[in-house]
Amino acid sequence: MGVLDFLMESIVSVIITTRNRLNGLRRCLESIQSCQIPSGWKAEILVVDNGCSNDTKDLVASLSRDRAPIQFRYLCELRRGKSFAVNHGVAAAKGKILAFTDDDVIVDKGWLIEILDKFDDDPSLGLVAGRVEPAESIGRLVAVTRALKRTPLNELLSLEGFVLGCNLAIRPVVLEKVKGRDTRVGPGRGLSCEDIDFAYRVLRSGYRGVFFPGPIVYHDPGERDRACEYLRGWGAFYVKFLVVGDLKVTRQAWWKMRAICKGFWDGESDFYTTLNQIRHLLAGASIMLTRMALSKSAYD
Repeated sequence: MGVLDFLMESIVSVIITTRNRLNGLRRCLESIQSCQIPSGWKAEILVVDNGCSNDTKDLVASLSRDRAPIQFRYLCELRRGKSFAVNHGVAAAKGKILAFTDDDVIVDKGWLIEILDKFDDDPSLGLVAGRVEPAESIGRLVAVTRALKRTPLNELLSLEGFVLGCNLAIRPVVLEKVKGRDTRVGPGRGLSCEDIDFAYRVLRSGYRGVFFPGPIVYHDPGERDRACEYLRGWGAFYVKFLVVGDLKVTRQAWWKMRAICKGFWDGESDFYTTLNQIRHLLAGASIMLTRMALSKSAYD
């Protein structure tokens, strides 16, 4: 099959950003290579190198096959930050559906079929969030979803535990309003929650989003302690929408702060742990306010 034939197929684009995780990336790409593809569909896997000092380009090239239904493409984004890299991949994508995952996950064989089926079944659906399980049965429950049944995201008080950037998919039409990931947040920028921010803006713009348990990926969080980064990310997310008077996010911020304080009142955390959590939330908010003042973003 030639390039012209490939472009005439219905294409799903999978965007993966990576930075110095060659072994993890290899496992991820090999799992995608084993994915089942619905009849009439092809997949392009866009691997965006965000400052790797390893053989990422060679790995991507080694997986490419001229006539395979799953094609691999290597891209490079020099600006440090996952959001920059994701936006670079999105700009190069040709797919009717855009799916996102990370270089520290293994995807289920039915992952792409599950995602495409959901969009095919519901033409009004703009965003699909899928289930994230730990890669090991005794692994740490870090960056995994807590839901096990279909849940409309529009009706949630918070997207926490339902939306993770390593198992997310959209129709490209949503980008007409929300553009892409906010480059002021995300890994590599000292703040997390760029996936929550993106999904929330999709819903805020009027598109429907649903969490489905069917599309599954298995996440290996590694040894990195993400607590500080996550809290700072939430602080950034809250303040970004607080300043524009978003009452829904205001309520979310209140409940987050209340939960932290309740942990102290109930004896689940000590005074210094509680104070440290609040400090990181406020630090994230302060960093975000500074970045908002210095640079207006297209991703508000």
